[in-house]
Amino acid sequence: MQVPREKANINQPRRKTSQPTGLEPGMDYLINADVCPGIGCRRKVLDAVFENETAESDHHKCNTSLKTGCLRCLIMPPSICCDIHTPEHFTSFMSIIPKSTKQSSCSRITKFSMASIDFKLVDALEDWREDTTQKLYGQAHLHDLGPGLVMPNDILDCIVDCAHFHKIKSPTDLLKETHWSGVDEHGDDIVALILRVSPLPSPSTPFISTPLQPRQVSSNTTTTSALLFHDHVQGFPVSKRKARCSACGEEGHNGMYPELLASYLLTLSTKLVTVIVESTL
Repeated sequence: MQVPREKANINQPRRKTSQPTGLEPGMDYLINADVCPGIGCRRKVLDAVFENETAESDHHKCNTSLKTGCLRCLIMPPSICCDIHTPEHFTSFMSIIPKSTKQSSCSRITKFSMASIDFKLVDALEDWREDTTQKLYGQAHLHDLGPGLVMPNDILDCIVDCAHFHKIKSPTDLLKETHWSGVDEHGDDIVALILRVSPLPSPSTPFISTPLQPRQVSSNTTTTSALLFHDHVQGFPVSKRKARCSACGEEGHNGMYPELLASYLLTLSTKLVTVIVESTL
């Protein structure tokens, strides 16, 4: 099978371009030989790109006394083809990169003013990392490299910030908030130090609260409320207040009804006429 390739003229200068040229076809076929239809072999790609099949062997010119010619110069077909046909010979070149698990994001800490307990925690952490550096690496490393060899300054600052808001209660919280590589070895000591210097606040008891102040309620309101409550308990419907007409003063209607208003006006006019007649007599 002939693998398509591009022949480049080495005598012609390459054109300079700012755009990426992309992957060459020969390299593309070599990488994807196992999935490209009709190829299925990486050595086949190499033979086509470098024209190995057209190469002539000169082993007969090197040694003319033997029919086979020079065995050193004779081009022999390789016994190992490629990782596709003979994968057992390429296992030492394969590497498996495990996917790292995504770490949980840390909490967002708002700006705050450091209190005396925060400065006390800073001093305690400074003393701890100096003692630990001297214990693990000696006085010379503590003098030359400093206590940041055990705990960097940014980790110490992050611990103080999170401890101010009581975000660190266990080594798991310490790893989540700081992503410090020394949590497995020193996590328990740091958490114990934080809780000793800055203990967690005691949870408030829900039964302890300020008693309600008594309210003075008027007698009318109390009587009305009691009657309404009594009617509600007994199952009697509470009667609604009836509408009262502003014109005639009677209940059951208001002044918006034209028939009742006309009747009221007629009655009123009749009374006025009677009053006028009686006054003239």
